Amino acid sequence: MAIQVEFLNSIPYFSGLSPAELNSISQLIFEKKAERGEIILLEGEPAEALFFVVSGVVKVFKTSVEGKEQILSIVRPGESFNDVPLFDNGPNPASAQAMGAIVLYGMRKAELKAILQNHPQVVLNIIGVLAGRVRQLVSLVEDLSFKHVIGRVAKILLEHVGDGTGPR
Repeated sequence: MAIQVEFLNSIPYFSGLSPAELNSISQLIFEKKAERGEIILLEGEPAEALFFVVSGVVKVFKTSVEGKEQILSIVRPGESFNDVPLFDNGPNPASAQAMGAIVLYGMRKAELKAILQNHPQVVLNIIGVLAGRVRQLVSLVEDLSFKHVIGRVAKILLEHVGDGTGPR
């Protein structure tokens, strides 16, 4: 299936790029589909690609040796996951699982490197995305360290209530 250039424009990595640039980038991206419950990545395995959610929702999580699960993020359409190992050559830092039927766009390391060399705006965009991710993880650590369960649940509910214009 052809990659939707219009959708690429909505991804923060690619904001501010011209239609011609987006079209050239679309040639370097592959599509992947998964069903509810399917594991997309396993923590500790070699990283093969970073992914952008096109439709559906992905849960990114860590699992303890006792089997306890800690959700790090819920990734929605337009957002990326598994970015870090493509930059530091390490393994997948967390596991990822489809929470329903999903469509992903993926990019392997060689393709990402080519894009970064040819499109400096993407480099600036990625810095912004990763800085936002650091803030999100600092907030998660703060919540887990300093708030009781009731406070954490209240924060989650407030974050996901939406503005009343659509389902959340």
